[in-house]
Amino acid sequence: MSALTLDKISVEFGGLQALTMLSSSIEIGEKRAIIGPNGAGKTTLFNVISGMVKATSGRVLLFDQDITDYTAHLRASFGLARTFQITNLFSNLSVLENIFLGVQALTRTKYVFYRGTSSFRELITNAESLLRKWGLWDKRNYPVRNLSHGEQRQPGRLLHV
Repeated sequence: MSALTLDKISVEFGGLQALTMLSSSIEIGEKRAIIGPNGAGKTTLFNVISGMVKATSGRVLLFDQDITDYTAHLRASFGLARTFQITNLFSNLSVLENIFLGVQALTRTKYVFYRGTSSFRELITNAESLLRKWGLWDKRNYPVRNLSHGEQRQPGRLLHV
């Protein structure tokens, strides 16, 4: 069973063929690098895999399950995560506060502006659990701007937990 299978993926934007019949399979635990010049289709490929762009034709399979028609959000719930080159964090807030806001953004409480964060004990517990899991517990009170670039990217996994 492959972790990810791309089966004859093609993407067309108007008259521009961005990907043509691309097929590939990535085994569990395997790592791959996608390299190429600007305009080669690298970003389009990642957008298709993550569900941000629908392929014109072909299929995307995650552990042999066809996820071609799944939204990006649904793919994330199955553990298919994507990170971006530019990290958007609140540099003046602590690591814990940033993670808390990410956890809260996944709930209906993201619309609640009249209660202090301390009243959301379950969300705080979830954020603390993630920091322990990612090995950032000791830095929970650091301003996020003091973390290394790699450490700053770890909270990007939050949306896919």
